This record gives sequence, structure tokens and C-alpha cells, in this order.
Amino acid sequence: MEILKTWLSAERGRGVRLAAFLHVPASFVAKMASGDKSIPLEHATAIEKFTSGVVTRKHIRPDDWQSIWPELAQTSPNTTPALAHQAPAAINSEAKEAAHA
Repeated sequence: MEILKTWLSAERGRGVRLAAFLHVPASFVAKMASGDKSIPLEHATAIEKFTSGVVTRKHIRPDDWQSIWPELAQTSPNTTPALAHQAPAAINSEAKEAAHA
């Protein structure tokens, strides 16, 4: 799980904090990040939340996320639902600014 490994290595102590959040040993988080252990389904949503969406459920379960979380299929692959709602507002704001310039 390269994306989890990268996220963990970006800041000292992240693995320990994630382990505490998941109520698992830090060594288990390290094994998930290295690919030695698969990420249990019950931790996927928690990891996505803890990483602020950097490591998503789609990353964690690339082969079957659609059947587990079908609601994720309604968003584009590179945006979260919150960002999808913000984009039209930003476009409208920019259009209004351009019209008044």
C-alpha cells in the first residue's frame, strides 16, 4: 500500500497516531503500509478519515470498492463530494468577478 506508506513517512509519529486511532499495534500499521498485511475492511473508512482523504477507500480496496461502497461511484475519481459541490460555486464566483471587471 504505497500511498499509505508515503503518507505515514511524510510526518514523524503518524504511524503511532494512526495505530492509536485504529486501536491496533503500531507494528500492524507498518505491516499494512508495507503490504505485508492487508488492510482490514473495518479500518478502511477510519483510515480515509484519519488521513483527511489522502488515503481513500478506493486506494485501499481498488478491486472491489464499488460493491462495498457504491455511493463512492457517484463521485469522480479525483474529487470528494465536498469538492464537487465547491467547484460550481468557485466557477460562478470567478464569472461574477470577470463580469464586473
